[in-house]
Amino acid sequence: MMFFHHLSAVFLLLCLVRNVVCNTEIRNFLAEQKENAELPFTQSWPTLGPHKRSAKLNATSAPLDSVLPQSICHSVARWTPSGRGHCPFEYWIVLNVDHTAWSGFDKFTLRASWPASNPSNIIITIFNPSELASATHRPSLVETTTRRKYARVQFVHSGVLTPSSNPMDSALRYTVPVIVTLEPLHLGFVPASVIPVVVAILAAIGAGYVLASRFNAFLRPIAQSIREERIMQKQD
Repeated sequence: MMFFHHLSAVFLLLCLVRNVVCNTEIRNFLAEQKENAELPFTQSWPTLGPHKRSAKLNATSAPLDSVLPQSICHSVARWTPSGRGHCPFEYWIVLNVDHTAWSGFDKFTLRASWPASNPSNIIITIFNPSELASATHRPSLVETTTRRKYARVQFVHSGVLTPSSNPMDSALRYTVPVIVTLEPLHLGFVPASVIPVVVAILAAIGAGYVLASRFNAFLRPIAQSIREERIMQKQD
């Protein structure tokens, strides 16, 4: 029990240190087989999978206190990473969790990280192919199933901007550099990128335990000798 207590404390400390320099939004999801759909308009969207797990986005956040719609944007079929007119304040990503390299995993996590100097609220929503097909009114369902998902990342500014006389400067302050990362969850809850940290912590704890045991074994006879000497002194 003490081992897991110390391990949890270390993880908490790592999280606190990380959040000092950046903000993080995490969305865990289950990769279930769902109805497939032909969605050719998604070919221009960035794709994350086993061969490319991370991507850097430059998104524009909505003004402070904006309420973005939770339904799929009606013009999502015309959205492109470089476009500005369709589905503003959001970014779409293809999640290729159907790849054979990840066939042994059922749970995944999509993580968005951005600098604390860019105050924004980020909302991540995961969609199935059939949901996109329905939203775009395209009869594109096929008779196969897939685990492929689509992520919508929405951005809302959460800080108070000081007035600027330069419109370009004001627009840049609404720009949010974001790194999104897709990872499988080992054992259903451990991200792949955390495993080296876990191994290092376990190795350090194991080495510490061995050293402590040897040191304790070295001190035990000395302590016993001192104890016996005190008992003899009291008897005298």
